[in-house]
Amino acid sequence: MRGIKSAFEFESYKIDSLHLEMKRVLGVLEFRGNIDQKTLLLDISFREPLYIKRQKKYVGGLVIKLTVAPPVKNGQGDQPKEENIILRIDLSISGLFRTEQGQFDPKTEQNLVTQQIPAILFPYVRATLSSLLANAGFGSVVLPLINIHEVAKKAKLEIKEVDW
Repeated sequence: MRGIKSAFEFESYKIDSLHLEMKRVLGVLEFRGNIDQKTLLLDISFREPLYIKRQKKYVGGLVIKLTVAPPVKNGQGDQPKEENIILRIDLSISGLFRTEQGQFDPKTEQNLVTQQIPAILFPYVRATLSSLLANAGFGSVVLPLINIHEVAKKAKLEIKEVDW
């Protein structure tokens, strides 16, 4: 297997921003068990991917906002009121990828960068959030599986070239 080399390589990732804020009330401190999946609100946005010309590398990323609040009863898609939010986590992740120039046609490379980068990074986000919540005393939380490819397609990301 040493002779096989991918034309699109995932080099590394970093969680580059993390903020956790919990409502400081006795009821939350007394909480034991696991967070109910119905109380989780997940917002995903994508960073515009960058192409670093000198090194022929791509940088892509995700920004995740996880909110824990009682379900809103007014209707589907409503945001909880600020005073009802129990826990909020803002997390962002960046990944570094390399491709051999000329290996892919431009459309294929565009799809790899705008759809595969988020799809490759999302499991790291899920694992980080699950671990963080468990270690913060909120039990085991498994974030729902999301078809990141479809979400990324709808985002219509454009690659920006930079000279770093």
